[in-house]
Amino acid sequence: MIYLDYAAATPLRKEVIRVMKKVLEKQFGNPSSAHSQGRAAKALIEAARSRIAQHVNCKPTEVVFTGGGTEANNMAILGFAEANIDKGNHIITTPVEHESVLEPIKKLQKAGFSITFLPVDSKGAVSEKDLLKAIKKDTVLISIIHGNNEIGTVQDIKKLAESAKKHTNAAFHTDSCQTLGYNKLDFLDLNVDAITINSGKISGPKGVGALILKEKSAITPFITGGGQERRLRSGTENLAGILGFAEAVSLIDYKKTNQIESLRGRLQKNIIKAFPQAGINGDQKNRLPNNLNVTFPGIDAESLLIRLDMEGIAASAGSACGSGSIEPSHVLLAIGLSQKDAKSTIRFSLGDQTTKEEIDTVFKTLNKILKKMYNLRP
Repeated sequence: MIYLDYAAATPLRKEVIRVMKKVLEKQFGNPSSAHSQGRAAKALIEAARSRIAQHVNCKPTEVVFTGGGTEANNMAILGFAEANIDKGNHIITTPVEHESVLEPIKKLQKAGFSITFLPVDSKGAVSEKDLLKAIKKDTVLISIIHGNNEIGTVQDIKKLAESAKKHTNAAFHTDSCQTLGYNKLDFLDLNVDAITINSGKISGPKGVGALILKEKSAITPFITGGGQERRLRSGTENLAGILGFAEAVSLIDYKKTNQIESLRGRLQKNIIKAFPQAGINGDQKNRLPNNLNVTFPGIDAESLLIRLDMEGIAASAGSACGSGSIEPSHVLLAIGLSQKDAKSTIRFSLGDQTTKEEIDTVFKTLNKILKKMYNLRP
């Protein structure tokens, strides 16, 4: 299998498996327990917290562990909204967010919150002008995705956050699940109140993530009980998962970014040369280095993916974490694609284990399949 779906999930690094295996075999204490086993588990969690904090340039106390990126996004959206309801009920976001941001926002909208969806251009980018125009006196939250999971466009979050903070005290959250591991994250430099990161996107275990949350932020927990994680996320911590997450973060090598970007460029160049009618979606300059989102007009994406899979190549269509059904992508529709073209679009997402030989094999196979499919078109 040639795996080009890193935006959905990544293979675990052997170093991560080794760390998790050791913990699962030898450390079973509850980190909240006062005895030696509990204290040892607690110490391991705090060490992991510090490693992640160092990588993203925040305080260890600002790392709140969650059950993944979806939970962290829900925590931010619902938590900020409820905690600041006395200040206002207006939220600003975009139509190209991940569903784990859009769904809780829709829930808040049904509860009476006013929502502004900022327009995006054909590349999926938000303009500073539109953001400032949308800010109101009762705006309590701004949530704008950092690196888009479908089309790869990277927003200038630092610029947007700095501009917004000159006009509002609203909390600023960004979903950086796809960014971590490919673009260096600096929480302090981004000047935001919260960022979401995800272990499963960086060769760590699935079901573990974190909300990097500025100290003294007004946020209401939506999972309550034992008071773990600054009383913001109750529940016994996933010790093995958290340690695996920290190990995966420590193994990030940004020097490989250029190599991944070069391989993506090689595949893109070959596709456009062979199929000039194909369209590349997303910003060609400000984009995730591992993302290639391509529209093949007139081709059914689901059929193409099935044929690729039969040849041992894994790619995807739609959201990075969708349920498996192929529906017109809300991101592609937001940037102006028709429903027909949205259903003719697939995404290749590369990783640090992708090789030149694999990319050449993918193109050769894709070329063969597409020529047959285009010849079969009525």
